[in-house]
Amino acid sequence: MTIKQKLENYWYHYKWHTILGVFIAFTLVVGITQCSTVQPYDQNCVLYCNRVVHDNGVLALEQELTKRIGDHDKNGETRFEVTNVSYNNAQNTAISNSQKLLQLASSSDYVLYVVDEHGYEYLMGNGMFRTCDFLPDKDHTAWNWNGSVLQQSLQQYNLPKDLYFCIRVIEDPDQQNDPAVQKRVEQAKQLIQKLIAEGLAPTTQSPTDVK
Repeated sequence: MTIKQKLENYWYHYKWHTILGVFIAFTLVVGITQCSTVQPYDQNCVLYCNRVVHDNGVLALEQELTKRIGDHDKNGETRFEVTNVSYNNAQNTAISNSQKLLQLASSSDYVLYVVDEHGYEYLMGNGMFRTCDFLPDKDHTAWNWNGSVLQQSLQQYNLPKDLYFCIRVIEDPDQQNDPAVQKRVEQAKQLIQKLIAEGLAPTTQSPTDVK
């Protein structure tokens, strides 16, 4: 039997098996590709503080920021992701977070940074954050959430009193001209502007304060 005859015989007996197998393989490849390329969040930030920030505080911050952003990827869901690389008492975790911070700092996937005083001084020492006219603090490189509506809503989670929202500098020319990076920067600006526009949280007056 020739090779051609063997192929014809195989095709005659296993045609539908082959077609079904190819279809399943194609479907799996497409599904895996989509899962690997679609981000599970609409916006993100790096949280870096010189203190332990517990998971419940990170989750609460994510939930509050999610309320203030749009469905940028148009998937019907809105989610803000906070990547926490703050100090940790466990030595292995602290080292891992320090290494992760360096990795994130070299990536244009993260343009919004939320840092405490130590984190600001450490990163700004390397010229990390950009100047924007609408930013009121740290020579127009940050917005301090102290006294804000956002801070008041998260008081129970023992987050730093002074927490700075900053936008990183993009130095690589290719990244500067990347529409996706430009979009992330613009979204970060819009979020901070929205937080600023909310103003300060109302203070609770005692009866003796009311005239």
